[in-house]
Amino acid sequence: HFSDPGVGALAYQLRWQPNDWQTAFDFRSLMQTRALVHGNAYALIVRRGSEVRRLIPLDPARVRIKQDASWQVSYRWSRDSGGETILPASDVFHLRGSSLDGLNGLSTVKQAAEAIGLSLQA
Repeated sequence: HFSDPGVGALAYQLRWQPNDWQTAFDFRSLMQTRALVHGNAYALIVRRGSEVRRLIPLDPARVRIKQDASWQVSYRWSRDSGGETILPASDVFHLRGSSLDGLNGLSTVKQAAEAIGLSLQA
């Protein structure tokens, strides 16, 4: 919702400068590629107070999404150094492909490969 100042700042980061080492184009390309290949792309939303400062891409192989009994969604990120960090949904930008459960995206590349495989078998 654009009346939320955090959403406007997030849109700004996505359009102009998501972080210190990627252009907006590079960031969006990475996120789209990950969503197509893995079904999901994630970025940590880094804030200073309520201000969105940067978006840090997270390796989708290291992120698991969880919904608890009260319907709250969180993300479990496995750190390179070991251990897990639980991130609330408000701290994760999640770009997902088509989904059967509304949480986890399906890999478009995997679906296409399976369709080609079925076609070849037929």
